[in-house]
Amino acid sequence: MFWIAEQIVDLICNGRITWLLIVWFIGFSIYCVFVYWYTKYKVYDKIFRPNISIIVSVFREEPELFRKCLSSIKSQLLPNDEFLIVFDGKDIPLQTIAKEYGEVYVKPHGGKRSTLAYGCNHAKNEIFITVDSDTVLCSTCINEILKPFINPKIGAVSAQSRILNAGYNLTTRIADCHEIIAHDFIQKATSANGNVSVLYGRCLSIRRSIWETIAKDYETKLFRGKKIESGDDNDITILTMKAGYNTFMQHSAKSLSVSPTTFWKRMNQQYRYNRSFIRATFDWISEPNIIKNAKLGFIQQLMAIIFPFVIVVVWIEWFLHIIIGYSTLIPLNLIQIILLSVLTLTLTITLRELPILQRKEDIFILIIYSYYYSFVITIFNVISVLTMCKEKPNMIQYSRNG
Repeated sequence: MFWIAEQIVDLICNGRITWLLIVWFIGFSIYCVFVYWYTKYKVYDKIFRPNISIIVSVFREEPELFRKCLSSIKSQLLPNDEFLIVFDGKDIPLQTIAKEYGEVYVKPHGGKRSTLAYGCNHAKNEIFITVDSDTVLCSTCINEILKPFINPKIGAVSAQSRILNAGYNLTTRIADCHEIIAHDFIQKATSANGNVSVLYGRCLSIRRSIWETIAKDYETKLFRGKKIESGDDNDITILTMKAGYNTFMQHSAKSLSVSPTTFWKRMNQQYRYNRSFIRATFDWISEPNIIKNAKLGFIQQLMAIIFPFVIVVVWIEWFLHIIIGYSTLIPLNLIQIILLSVLTLTLTITLRELPILQRKEDIFILIIYSYYYSFVITIFNVISVLTMCKEKPNMIQYSRNG
């Protein structure tokens, strides 16, 4: 942070422009655009409650959490609603629990994508809502996630997601910090602009008519000739927009999901998510009409590929400056350096993570997250780009799997 401030001083006094300043200026400009649309975001508040079909995909879940998930759904259903619980392979103990809540289906093991498709193909009502088996819905989540469908242009909606076990350790608190930034800022901005870039699959709703249109493409997804199992929520998002409908995040619909509790499991999860997110970006590039409709959402997608490599170039420049030597026109004493560092860090946090500052108690977690994202996630993003074609056969993609 201090280095940026120092180079701004050098630019003013010496007229020298560095790669870091160019990157910072572009990033700041994009951020300002996101802030503008963030301020325009509004949830839908008019009641709209058609008959729904809930589909829960299940694979090796923790029994107590699974029961909480099903209970949170069951308490919000009306008599004409459907509740389908689809098992990805046999699991007799969990199936016994599931029979207390809804209709149970068991299919051969094949991954989350095929499991969700199986459930949606058996559902009959007007709106489908898919929920991960480790996700607990807040008391009004279902009613809230349905409200945007009063707008006939909206084809699919996701709920706000937070971390259920956020207080467990530093890893889960950082994960929750990431969810706040994603849902309280980025998803609000892209929703207001027209389309979110990805509907988070932990709690996602879609019109039945759209599902019937996109089902075949969703089930047979290929990337560079290889069948893809992961990235199911990315593909639902893209295919919904390709069908001519908008995507939206309803912030008043709240859900809680479990995060991996160890650093490496969390990184493995993010690595898997990043690969599918990057693959989706290439799908966007091949569909100019989607880019035109998505606007801000596409910028977010594109940054997933470009930004990590830009940061690596910044690192290289930084090391070269250390080797060659770098100084500004104005000499600074220790007190001035400390004050400038504190000011720059405060400004950067305020500019980059504005929504999270509503939670003052998380300021230190935010600082840790900022450095974690700048260094650790950048490395994993670069690896994700280089290995985006990697895919395990029948890959299991459930949100808590590391």
